Formats: sequence, structure tokens, C-alpha cells
Amino acid sequence: MRILIHMDLTFDPAKDAWNIANRGLSFMLAADMDWDCALTRVDSRRDYNETRLVSLVPLDGRLFVVVHVTQGEAMRCESSAFARQTTGRSISMSVKHKLIRNTPEEEAEIQRGIAADPDSYALTDAKMSEMVPYPEFMKRQRGRPKLDKPKERVTLYIDYEVVSAFRSSGDGWQTKMNGVLVDWLKTHSIGKV
Repeated sequence: MRILIHMDLTFDPAKDAWNIANRGLSFMLAADMDWDCALTRVDSRRDYNETRLVSLVPLDGRLFVVVHVTQGEAMRCESSAFARQTTGRSISMSVKHKLIRNTPEEEAEIQRGIAADPDSYALTDAKMSEMVPYPEFMKRQRGRPKLDKPKERVTLYIDYEVVSAFRSSGDGWQTKMNGVLVDWLKTHSIGKV
């Protein structure tokens, strides 16, 4: 069964121009890639303040490495490492693609590009084993993002006047009450109450 993956694609035009000049590849290629056959993992090399993904994606018999951020159905190509042609590794994908091996000249050019790009790195066997099909990865990402320190549901009794005052402030009054408590903790110590 094939899944049609529709996405809105955005990218920095300057990074796209760099990628075209240095790799002969435009970020626009991502729109034509076979995303239902892609393998994806989270790029955890450093904190990007967002979830950055690395995907291996086939297009026209070639396998590409794509570094991107996905939010809903929108994709933002984020790294100059986007759309690097790779040598065809033996990867089992949901639809079999016959991959075209790079010529020695193409491989040498790709390796020069990798060496010149400080953002690039080799996918180790361990990192490869973390990859999952892109459609499956996206299903896992639905809903709210998991927080390191999620809020905890508690039941407490609060004076009527306090609750009435916050409720009268409208929607989101519980969040406002939490914010007041957070601000109070910044200037007070619980031990001194």
C-alpha cells in the first residue's frame, strides 16, 4: 500500500543557491522525492531548538540524504547538507527501488562536498538502525510534543475568592494561575513560607 504524502516545502533561498552551486541540486527536488519510501531518524548531534530530521529518500534511482524540519504537512529544508547524493547502501524500503551506483567521478565529487561541509557526517550502522519509514515516523509525531518536564495534574482546594478572580479573567485562567505560581517561586523559597 502506498501512502501519498503531501507537503508544503519551504527553505532559505541562500542555502538553496549554495546547494545548487556546490552539489548541483535544488531543495525543490524534495517535492518530487518518494517520501513514502524514505527512512527517517532524529538528528540528535546537537540541540537545534527544534526536531531536525535526517532522511534517506529515493528519487529517479538515486538515494539522497535530506536534513529537514517537519511541522504537520509542512517541510522546511534546514541544512546545507540537504539532498546530498549517496552511494547506494543496501536498504530495505517498503517499495523496492533499483538504485544507480555513483560513478567514481561522481563519488569523488560527493566526497569533496562532504569534506567541505562542516554540517555533514557519516551515518554509522547504529544511526542507520535507528531509521524508520517516514510515514511511520510521522504517525508517531502526532499530538503534542513530549515535554522534558510535563505539567502534573493535581487536585487542590483553593479559596473561592482566588478561583473566582482567576476564572473571571476568561479562557486560560488555569494557565494564568500556574504562571503566577511560577513567578512567585522565582522570588520566594518554599522553606520560608
